[in-house]
Amino acid sequence: MQETNIIIEALKREKIDSLAIQSRAKQELSDVEKLPYAEQRQGERAKAIQKWSTDNSNLVKGTHDKVDVLIQNIEKHIQDGLSKGVDNETINTLNLWLMAKTVTQSEIDLLCKQYSGQALALRIVNQIAEKHRLNIDYTSYKTLDDYLKDVNDYKILVDRAIRQLITPDIEGDADLYSSSFDAVIRNVTGASTVLDAKLEKVLISK
Repeated sequence: MQETNIIIEALKREKIDSLAIQSRAKQELSDVEKLPYAEQRQGERAKAIQKWSTDNSNLVKGTHDKVDVLIQNIEKHIQDGLSKGVDNETINTLNLWLMAKTVTQSEIDLLCKQYSGQALALRIVNQIAEKHRLNIDYTSYKTLDDYLKDVNDYKILVDRAIRQLITPDIEGDADLYSSSFDAVIRNVTGASTVLDAKLEKVLISK
């Protein structure tokens, strides 16, 4: 999905920028130590640390803002996908089921799974079930709320990753942080693949 790919790229960008912020801060602290007076060094060191903290906060906010827009796009795609019409092939297939003399419960269950993510198609499946006095197992297919929960769980993971991609110590080991950041991004990449698979059916036209 385009949005999850962009989110991953945004996290990679944050990693690069976070390490660059730390590198600049380290250099500023190094320059501060060259100042001749202790009181001056103390004041400039405090300024450098504050700037490092502010830069990190701005970086986190910028990434969060970008991700929020992308998550909203995904949610809109889901809503559009669930409300989209059904194609002629689906209509013809379901009409054949409507005209069938007998339909079993297991066949209704299979139809629910087959057309999961297609709200209009499932309405016809419901008509088929009612005609034959069968029940629809509403847990056998996903509703809008189910899909939105999947997205929200993914967003929680991404939000946590955004906070984790900030260097916790100005003078910490940049190589160690870089490896840690890579692990965070790999985790989100895996979660993105899982989400893409969950949404594949409802976003099939996207």
